[in-house]
Amino acid sequence: MKNAKIILSVVYSLLAAYGVVSVLLGNIPAYALVFVFLYLGTAAALNNKGGKIATGIAYFCGGMLIIFGILAVIMFISTFYGHEYDPISPIVFAVAGIVGVMTIYLLRRAN
Repeated sequence: MKNAKIILSVVYSLLAAYGVVSVLLGNIPAYALVFVFLYLGTAAALNNKGGKIATGIAYFCGGMLIIFGILAVIMFISTFYGHEYDPISPIVFAVAGIVGVMTIYLLRRAN
């Protein structure tokens, strides 16, 4: 599981870097830097740095991603009732949910 921690830390660090670059280029507004701090806090917590504050941030971020995973299930079920979505959104939300579950699992395992 040590490799999973490293991989998730790299994913969160890349997301934070993407957020900083997007803000600097003007693609997204400056208040989106909140997500950069969420991702950096989560990466720090996965590496056992930052104490209880980083762990709390990581649990919040993981929970938020799990909500996206639940949304993917809702989108899948609603297709049986005639709703149509683009084919990529449920996949992205499902991957986000899996990342959230792995994050919380690895945090719980470390404590």
